[in-house]
This record gives sequence, C-alpha cells and structure tokens, in this order.
Amino acid sequence: MESFSREALEYSAMQDLRLRKGVSRKWFELTDSAKQLLKAKDTKSIVKAEKLLSKALKITLKEPLARASTCHDLGVLHFSYHTELPGGTYLNLSKAIQYFNRAINTPQRQHISDRYASSISQLAATYRRAANDYLWPDNDVNCLEKARSLHSKAIDILEISSVPQAIKDGQLSIMYFNLASVLFDQGSNHEACKSQAKSVELYLAYQNYNLPPFMNVMSPNQALGLSFARLMHFSSYQRHKDMCEVIFNEAPKFGLDPLKFMLINPMLDIAKPEQKIDYLVRTAEREPSNENINKLFKKQSDLMSSRYSCKSDSESDYLASLVQRVCSGLARILVKKGDSITALRLLENCSALRFCESANKYWQIPSEALSMALQSDLFQLGAVYFNLNELALMLEHVNEVDVKLALKEVHERSLELLLISDVGDSTVFFSTKRYSELLELALNSHDTIGYLRQKSSDCLNDFHKLEYLMDQLDPEFSHRRSSDNSVDIHHFERALREHPDLTLIRIDIESNYSDALILVATLVNNKLMVTGYNIALPQGLVNDIGKFAIGETDRIRTWVLDFINWREILPIGCKKIGLLTSFFASQIPWVATGLKGEELFSIVDDVSWLPSVLYLCNHVTHFNKRTGTKCVNGGDTRFHNIANQHTSDLLNEISKSDFLDVIRSCEVVSYYGHCVHELPNRPSLKTKLFDLHDLELVNYVGGMERIEFWACQSGSNIPLSVFSIPVNEAFGFDMRMIEWGAVSSIGSLWALPDIVTAHIKSHYDQLVNNGMSPSKALLSAQRWWVKEGARSELNKMRELGLSPYLNTLGCTESIDGLLGPMKTKESRFKDEIECAESLFLHPSSWAGLRFCGLSDKIKQVVFKDKVEITANEINDLKSLLAQQELKSGFISYE
Repeated sequence: MESFSREALEYSAMQDLRLRKGVSRKWFELTDSAKQLLKAKDTKSIVKAEKLLSKALKITLKEPLARASTCHDLGVLHFSYHTELPGGTYLNLSKAIQYFNRAINTPQRQHISDRYASSISQLAATYRRAANDYLWPDNDVNCLEKARSLHSKAIDILEISSVPQAIKDGQLSIMYFNLASVLFDQGSNHEACKSQAKSVELYLAYQNYNLPPFMNVMSPNQALGLSFARLMHFSSYQRHKDMCEVIFNEAPKFGLDPLKFMLINPMLDIAKPEQKIDYLVRTAEREPSNENINKLFKKQSDLMSSRYSCKSDSESDYLASLVQRVCSGLARILVKKGDSITALRLLENCSALRFCESANKYWQIPSEALSMALQSDLFQLGAVYFNLNELALMLEHVNEVDVKLALKEVHERSLELLLISDVGDSTVFFSTKRYSELLELALNSHDTIGYLRQKSSDCLNDFHKLEYLMDQLDPEFSHRRSSDNSVDIHHFERALREHPDLTLIRIDIESNYSDALILVATLVNNKLMVTGYNIALPQGLVNDIGKFAIGETDRIRTWVLDFINWREILPIGCKKIGLLTSFFASQIPWVATGLKGEELFSIVDDVSWLPSVLYLCNHVTHFNKRTGTKCVNGGDTRFHNIANQHTSDLLNEISKSDFLDVIRSCEVVSYYGHCVHELPNRPSLKTKLFDLHDLELVNYVGGMERIEFWACQSGSNIPLSVFSIPVNEAFGFDMRMIEWGAVSSIGSLWALPDIVTAHIKSHYDQLVNNGMSPSKALLSAQRWWVKEGARSELNKMRELGLSPYLNTLGCTESIDGLLGPMKTKESRFKDEIECAESLFLHPSSWAGLRFCGLSDKIKQVVFKDKVEITANEINDLKSLLAQQELKSGFISYE
C-alpha cells in the first residue's frame, strides 16, 4: 500500500509541475484565491470566486493545459452553485456545460486520463441536474441517457488508463456513485445497486492508501451513509446486504454512528436543489439550534439575491419557488419555537414578488416631471429585456428546424396595431416599432437565439442607465420606491392600523408538506399579534381541486372541506378577513371550508383575497378620469336575463374598441359572459364579437374602483408561463387587474354552472344597489344561495317540471346546459332533478367566486392630470439621453 501511495503522490506532483510550466504566477494567485473563497460557501464569496476564475481564464489563452483546467473549475463552479450564482439555474447549467466541453475538447487534457475522465463525468452530472430543471429544453429522458453514457465513457477511460491505482480507485468511486444516481433516476434499480456497491468497494480501498486529506474524494457520510440507505432500500440481493454489513462495521472508523444510517432517506439526492433544501429543513426540524436555523435564513437570503439577477420571468419564478420551499420549512420551525411573527414576515416576503414589482409602477410615481416622463419608457425597456430572454428560452425548447417558423409567428403577433398604439400613448421616447424590427433582424441572423440574447443584454444596460438618470433627476423618488423592496413587520402593522376591522390570514401549503400552516395576524393594543396553526390536510385535496379547475370533473365528489375548525382559529368577534395564500393554498375555496354548519361563509361577513400585504400599504395613482358604472353582456350567454335583471346601463354585443373605452373611462365595470384560461395560453374573455386576452387591458384599468368578471376561469390559479412553475404569485385574470391598477375585482377559480353564477350575481347586484360593500355583498349572495336560493330554485323545478322551469328562465337547453361543468360521469345516471339538487349545493358550483382586494381602498386612489412636459423639457431630456450612449435602439431621442 505504501508504494501505491507514493506512486499516487508522485503522479499528483508531476501533474502539478506540468500545469505550472509556462503559466504566470498571477494565474496561481487567482485560482488559489478563488478556491479559498469557495470554502466560505456564501453567495458573495461564490460570485467573487467566479470573477477571479474568469480573470484566470483570460490569461491562459496560450497555455491550453491551464486553460482546460480553469474551464473545468469554472464548470464545477457553475454546476455546484447554479442556484446561488447570478443569472438563474438555466443560465448557469448552460455555462457549466460549455466550460466542461471546452475542457474535454482540449487535446492536452485528453492526454491526462484522470483529468479528462473527471471533466466527462462532471459533464454527465450536469446533464443529470438539467434533467430535473424546469427550464431545460431537452427532455429528462434524453438528459439522463446522456448522463449515463458520459459516466460510462469516463469510467472506461479511467479503467484502461495507466493512472496510479490509488488515484484510479478514488476517482472511480465517485464516478460509480454518480452513475448509480443516474441509474436510479432511470428506474434501473438493479444496475444502480451494482454501481453503488462498486463505489463503496472502491471508496474503502482508497482509504487504505492513507493519502493526505487534500486528496479526499467524498465525505464518508455520502460515500457510506447514503450508499447504505440505497442498498438496503433498493436491493434484496445477499451480496448487497453483505456490503451493508461491511459499511456498518467500517463506519465507526470514519467517526460515524452506523445507527444513524437507518434514518437516511434513500431517495435523498443532494444534487437536486429541492432536496438540498429539504435536507437542511429536516436537519433543523430534528435539531432546531440557532446554527441550523441560521443556515435556512442564509439559504433563503442567498436564493433571493440570485433571483434578482435572472434574465427571464421563468428563471426568476424557479428561484422564487426554491425560496418559498425554504421559507415554508423555516416558518413551520419558527411557529413551533413561538416566533410566528417572523414566520409571517418570511412567507410574505417571498410571495407575490413579480406582482409587486409590476404593481409598483402604480404605487410609486415620480414627483418630478422629467423623471415621470421617463418612467413608462423605463418599464417598457425592462419588459422588452425579459420578453427577449423569455423568447430565447422558449425557442431553445423548439426543434432547430422550427425556430425560424416559431419566431416568424411571434413577429407577426408583434405587429398588432392595437398593442403598439397603447404603448405609444403611454411612453415618450420608447420606439414602438423597434421590437418587430428586432425580431425581423433575428429571423435573418445565422444565430437567432444568440442574437436575441445579445439584444436583451443591450436592453438591460440601457435600463440601468435610464434608471440611474431618473434617480439623478428625482432623488426623493429613488428613496421612496426602495421602501417596499422587502416586507417587514411594519407593513403588517400599517396595513392593520389603516384597516382596523380586518384580520389577516396567511395560508401556506407546500408540495412537500401534508399540512396547511395558518398564521392569523391582528392588532392588539396597537401591537402586531400573530398566532400559528398547523392543520392536517385531507390527502389529495389540493390535487383534486386543481384538476377540476383545469377541466377534469370526474373527482368532484371527493372534496373534503371540513378539515378545519374556524372557531378555534379566528379571533373572537372577527367578521372581516383578508386571505394571503400560497400557490397551492390558492386552489382551495376557503369560504366553503369548516365544520358542518360552521363553514367560513357562515361565521364571517366579509372575505377578500389579497395579492400581498404591500397592496394594503400603498395607493394607486392614475391618469384616467373615471366616472360611473357600466354592465357588459358578452353575448352567447345563458340566463343573462336573470344575471342582469338588477343592473343599469347594460351594454349588449359591443365592439372591442367600445369595450376598451368602457374599461378606460368607468369606475366600475361588470362583465357577464365567457372567459377561458387553459395552459399554455393566457386568460381571455370570449364575447360574441371578439376575444380579448389579459395583456390587452394593461394600460386601461389603472384607477378603476372595481372590475367584475362573472365568467368561468376568470380567477383560475394557473401560472402565466408555458413552464408552469408553481410559484406564490397572484394568478388569475382578476388579480391581474389589481396588478395593473384596479382597486378590486371579482373572478372565478374555475368553471361554474351558468345558472348558479346568474342567480348569485343577481342577488349580489341587489345588495350592492342597497348600499352593501361589494366584498360583503358577494359573500352574502353566496350564503343566500346555499341557505335559500338553491332550494328555492329546486322547489320551482319540482313544481313546474324541468323543461317548464328552464323556459321561465329563457332557456330551452337540456340538463347539461343547466349544470354546465357540474355534469359528471356519476351524475349522468341520476334523476335530473336529483342530480341538480346534489350539485347545486356542492362548493364547486358556488364557492369558486372570489372577491379580490378591499373595496374600501377606493378612498386611497389618487387621480392626477397627466403632466405634459414642454418642448424645451423634451429637448433637455434628449440631451441627457444622448449622453447615456444607449445601444438597444428602443429609446429614440434623435
């Protein structure tokens, strides 16, 4: 063994000398400094290490061996810290693959078998991680097959090489371990266990060489502990059981307690960010020490920092989902420790991030005219930056031969005159035609995707310059808009002081927990008080409702909503609540939850769904003079004579332009008609004369008191991205209206029977006409339907018979038309009236309607006459813009 060790040390020293030959001292200083920084494992140090290695790479252009070594190190860095480094996971994994390929394709590195094989195996590990990445263009099956093939290639190269046996054993132990992980992912458990056992065998052999600590290959807990757990769980072969016994006996030599191996999750894979987080959370749950809890605080902080550097909404959403996973676990630990206030702050701080970033343009308006003139231009430039990156990301998911065709379709849509004119009306220097011009240039480029990414980079640089110029012109605004960069305790205190009758309820449901964490926030003696509750969820409830919301109706009867006792949770005398929900919690119709007879709709008067606590702390400033209320019937609707019998100023079958004029000029608009929201499309209103998707309203709704969508799926909790990342955002057509400056809205979580919607709307209109607040009126109308309305209609149905009853409502359709989406497989075999009776009162027929926002916040809306800047001021701004050396072409100041 001693000779093997000496041979390994001599070989290692020889390779170091070979690497040093011809390389400047500066290179060693940079690479050594980077390695020292990485020991700290904090985001700041990791970012700095990446910069140092990038500098080191630049000075190795004439030294291929050192260049390949640096590329390998950069690949490892971007792979290992793909969630911590700026730019998002997709960008960093892409960089890792590029760097590893550069190292692999260097002939000089190919002559050093262990280094060459190491780069190939690291590339394999990166593809395995990419298989689990939401945004990766290649599918998981292909990525895993690439990973398996590359690991096998690396093993073959090393096994036939003349590398010293000690080094060979150490490297192969890692490669077989990583190959086993891939094989487990592929479902080849038998082959995976063979690789896992081989890894253990080689690892134990490597330890016998007694090499210095700097030559260690894996931590004993990973090499032995996880191997033990996997072999015990996945294999029934005696030879693998024997290997587990060997591990059990050898563990104490490494300072490990073998009994703890029994607690290791065999599914644990530290390569996945989600499982890294789960591991940190479980560790803190078992031992909630300050050290373990602080690791979670640091993890969420680092991920949040990385999120701000993402180039697209999808990449940003993925990192936000990881932050929320950390905070969900940390919040539960904090509640157990009696710190529910911090738990509330953490959960709210990582939610509705994009909503608040967008709504901020209505909450924070510059005071100075010149700065105000640039604000819309700045927002449009930022939107283009994200759009170009999102487009590039989506095109990478398209077959190479179809990229041009897909981009051509996008280019044609960009020429829609309506959207272009809207943008032109709200900006000063922004070039509305530049976007379609840029897409046309991308179509003619030999590297379409690369061109889009380069132009997006130009937009980002211009954005920062424009933002800095605005800060110079209006320093007070710069300070003011940064006040909401994060959620803190004072935001809750301010919100509750301004709405003293309101109780805030934060509900967190996360995919890796079987409970709902409910945090109830109130002011007691002018001080914030938060109480936490862990409520067990019925198995499959969220999935059942989620499937129903997107059209799978067969499991409608499985909803179990009596899992919560609201009397034990709500403060005494509580009558008005505001719901702040996570993504999965937003699937549940909370007004219908509760013990029988004690459902939420029965014990409170007012329930509002809120996008964020920051919504309660800010007011909307708008520039559209508004007055009056209009009701719009979309056409091709059933039961509209019932729905609209208590409305005034009813408009039927109006054109798209007239509809937009109504939205632009009215304080309140009520729409009764159709809406569709199906993945991967955006939500759209479907009227008899036109379709209108949500983005077409972005410049029209600012300052509206209320916009009501009495339409199916107008509040569906469906991500607005083709990648469907389950992130805690305020999704739904109704919430988008608040994001774009409306004070409140009404929508529906899913498709409801038209007849139920019509009767609830009619009763709601009566209550509002009589002076009741809209949010209270909606809940009262739903309560009326459950307690009286449904039974009244069913009695009429029995007395008259089904067809005559429908005729009184102006409907000549069958029971299918009456029940709409409520018609399920099991209901088809029932008597029609019996079917209607059982389904009219089911929460899926009425509890999906929700009120978003607070109706009394209309008092905080501020109307301003749009400041018209003079010709001299425009010339001054042009002069200032010319000094910025802008390159994107979107800001035109000639």
